[in-house]
Amino acid sequence: MRRSMILFVLLIAAGIGGMCYAHYTLSAAQDDVSFAVVEAYGDASAANGLTVSVSAHLGYHLLWDTAFIFGQTQQTHTDFSFHPSQFRRVPELVSAPLSLSIPLDFNSTTSGGDLLDAREGSVMHYSDFTGAYDMLLDVASRTQNGGQHTETLYLRDYYEYYPISAYISPGPNYYFRQADMLSISQAPDEASVKEAFSDFFRFPVPRGKTITVTIRKDSVGNVVGIRTERESEDILYLYAIGLETENGVYFTLKTEGIDDFSNIPGGFGIYLLPAKAVIGEPDTEYLPTLDYRNIQTVYSLDDSTTVAELKSTMSLTLSEDGSCLNLITYEDGGCYLTVIELDTMTEKQKIPLFEDISETFLITANYVDGLLYAALSDNRFMLAEKSAGNTYRPVLIGARDRFLSFEDFHDWYDPNIAWDGHRLALVTRYMRSFAVNAEVFYFTREDTCGFTLEIYDESGLMYKGAFESSLDVLTLDSRNSPTCRLIDPGGLSAQW
Repeated sequence: MRRSMILFVLLIAAGIGGMCYAHYTLSAAQDDVSFAVVEAYGDASAANGLTVSVSAHLGYHLLWDTAFIFGQTQQTHTDFSFHPSQFRRVPELVSAPLSLSIPLDFNSTTSGGDLLDAREGSVMHYSDFTGAYDMLLDVASRTQNGGQHTETLYLRDYYEYYPISAYISPGPNYYFRQADMLSISQAPDEASVKEAFSDFFRFPVPRGKTITVTIRKDSVGNVVGIRTERESEDILYLYAIGLETENGVYFTLKTEGIDDFSNIPGGFGIYLLPAKAVIGEPDTEYLPTLDYRNIQTVYSLDDSTTVAELKSTMSLTLSEDGSCLNLITYEDGGCYLTVIELDTMTEKQKIPLFEDISETFLITANYVDGLLYAALSDNRFMLAEKSAGNTYRPVLIGARDRFLSFEDFHDWYDPNIAWDGHRLALVTRYMRSFAVNAEVFYFTREDTCGFTLEIYDESGLMYKGAFESSLDVLTLDSRNSPTCRLIDPGGLSAQW
């Protein structure tokens, strides 16, 4: 009994001590958030005048907004707030308004029903099998009940043009005319959409292309397994990059393994799903609709470059004021930006961003506050400044060092940028690594409340540093307790 009482007192004392320590830690953090340099390179005075803003939270109840000002004497200012109810700054999820693919790769099984049952409401009715139905059904006709059968087929025997799978999912303000052309719905008719895109985008199937199809049936003849395989070197890729405007959905294509675009009206380029207003229900109400039955080529790229070079990678975005399209393409071994005026769909500017990209690719192209920051996978970057008329002028070209040290990493691909006309600041999240199993050289990464900073000018890297936050003391046991983390999105920003 005495021993139990002593143990109880010790546990109470430990609990009170822990609560006091937590209160002390939180109170200290509340009053004064500070940052300490973990690792640095170069002259820290290169960052003088820069303010890095850091927003961190604990359990979505406690919020610290801290401004870290670089100078001869570094300063910090923190605003702390407590939220009885959890707050969350949920990232805005923006889905692509248009999805395109060539549905020839399948690996599907079912434990009930028939994968090739074409009746409405069946599994197949809601799958991409519809584009390959005749081919799959043909092989299935030679498959015994309860057995499995494999055949290698020539695609050209079934398709003159590749089947296209298309899905439209724009914002909630658009409507669609249904197949009867009389009723209107916010959900497009999927069969009609696929038919319209397959009619417009006719990519011929080359002779000699093969595909291996395996069909498995159950004992009563239901198709319960489908698998297709193409030759390993037969790369076939189709992807749409689209954006919404008042005129409709503008989009272009990224492809691989497709070389013939001669059957597309207007050739390869930028296309438009036009929007128009129609009378809805009641008759006095006008509704904006997307007319996918009237796809248009609004800007041709066939004359500007070779088709094969252009399909590698590209980016299509809307200018900040919404009056232009910014198109990034690969051509002539380089990476180019073309600014296109929406009202006339004519070229306003075309400039090279990178000259030699033969062994690399674009990983970032961010337009923010009148700047374009673009980066390649080989660590090269460039900064361009917007001039009058949404045209751009390159102002800085450089290359980044990837790691501060072997153990510690930072968020590489999407830095926050600040430019004062001479110095470029790149601010990213700081991540700390921990050895999970040193014997097998296995590490894991953990977010912190700190940041990394890089400063560049025309001479190259001037300064680079990693900064830990005093709030990181609250992240010592992230597996068993709440941890302090940066707000996502908007946890970091920088300004000169």
